[in-house]
Amino acid sequence: MNFRRAVLRTVLFFFVSTALKAGVLFDSTVNPIFAFDVVSSSPPIHASFSTGAQQTQLTELKLLWRRDKMAAGTVNISIREDQQSQPGHKLETLASADLGLLPVGQQWLVIQIKSTKALLANTRYWLEITATDAAGSIAYSRKHEGLGALTEFYKNAYGLRANTETGPYIFRLEGIAIQP
Repeated sequence: MNFRRAVLRTVLFFFVSTALKAGVLFDSTVNPIFAFDVVSSSPPIHASFSTGAQQTQLTELKLLWRRDKMAAGTVNISIREDQQSQPGHKLETLASADLGLLPVGQQWLVIQIKSTKALLANTRYWLEITATDAAGSIAYSRKHEGLGALTEFYKNAYGLRANTETGPYIFRLEGIAIQP
């Protein structure tokens, strides 16, 4: 009987502690839309984010997306290392979504991430967003509010910019802290 209680307590502790360690790494969704950038395969759109005090595994990405009338194709989300405040080596493709299935217009695109990589603590990484056939556009803002928005960067066809210069892309990134 004591063995059963010990196992039950261990299982409950695991679920409670995992739930308590889930967190938001970046969130600029409070900002109003200024405009949209078309997403294509070249050049890709990059947005940086940083992990907290523990190793992290990504779980969900929420983008403010617009699908144009005739747009079809796939959006691909990858993660890259930081290399001197620039997107570096590609670590992993996190997700792909068939945008032809989405309704035309502005919407929240929520992508569940099946990451296999543990991201190091207190480290900057870059999301890379590409699409085939110019499948849509991602919103950006001129406001700089939200978790992480003031300290991060983005890179697009116009170059590398601090979010405080012109504003961040509008997205929310979540992860779960993991034990090494």
